[in-house]
Amino acid sequence: MIPRRQPLNLTTPAERTQYATLHGDFVNTTNAIAEHEAWHASHGSGNDAHFLFWHRYFIRRLEDFLGAQAAERWEPIPYWPSNTPIPSEL
Repeated sequence: MIPRRQPLNLTTPAERTQYATLHGDFVNTTNAIAEHEAWHASHGSGNDAHFLFWHRYFIRRLEDFLGAQAAERWEPIPYWPSNTPIPSEL
């Protein structure tokens, strides 16, 4: 069974800080941002199936990184409900 994404707003501030730190480590130790920018530079804002496929790949890379950091707790990556503010830790 595929695990369900959990709402980030139900985690503690300390857990959100841990997640933010790991996410920052991913950004700072991979070329993910440059790849993301390059994809959009060549495909535009993305309004077709390629957009969804590529972004799923991008998210999977983050999840693989989290697993490699023994942070499986954050797989799949959490979400925040759109009707709540983004947590300050992020």
